[in-house]
Amino acid sequence: FAHDMLQQSAYDLMSPEEKGAYHFNIGLRLMSSVSTEASYDALIFTVIDQINNAKRYGVTEASMNISCAKMNLQAGKRSMELSDFVSAWQYVVYGISFLPEAKWESSTYELTLSLHEAGALACFVNVDSTNLQINLGEIFENAVRLEDKIKAYYILAQNLASLNRLKEAMTTVLFVLNELGEDFPEEVSPEDVQTAMMSTQRLLDGYSKEDIVGVPRLKDEKKQWAVKLMDFLTPCVFMMSPRLL
Repeated sequence: FAHDMLQQSAYDLMSPEEKGAYHFNIGLRLMSSVSTEASYDALIFTVIDQINNAKRYGVTEASMNISCAKMNLQAGKRSMELSDFVSAWQYVVYGISFLPEAKWESSTYELTLSLHEAGALACFVNVDSTNLQINLGEIFENAVRLEDKIKAYYILAQNLASLNRLKEAMTTVLFVLNELGEDFPEEVSPEDVQTAMMSTQRLLDGYSKEDIVGVPRLKDEKKQWAVKLMDFLTPCVFMMSPRLL
């Protein structure tokens, strides 16, 4: 249509700075028009796409950079919920670009960690091994607590298992479990497994299925991860040493 061509021609005549300010103002106006959380969730992609198109020309204040990084993280997570991991990775890249140079300092530590975790997961699903290693490396090098590295170790183990490097995957998981205080013997026989199963059965004696189902959920984050990691080990052990199961 003629009016579309006129609009595109006018847009093409704008300088990069003018285009950036134009997109940025559109993003801000859309953001200010959102009145509820539901409507914000529906518009998150439109809002952040406009701001990302502005690049460095529209966002100049440090506080606004952090807000843009957070919105990109939200858009990335929402994209993964929709199984669009390619778009999720692009949002993560934009989100990281809005972070300050000293991004691992305390004020932006959690945001930086979350962005790199989301990036690692997106790259794993996208089979992007180069950027997967970059994101995991950032976390392993800069995260200060074991709890902050567990998700990265889990993604690493998943990636190793997908490459049929099961022994390395198991070694990674066992290392983390050991750091969590869950000790596993280096050598296990079928008799050891049978003894452990009988011991577990004795612990459960006297409890009905309803009793077990009604037990409160674990609140200890480390224990939650320990259970998740041990669950991950089961198929690995089955494929490498089925006689133990």
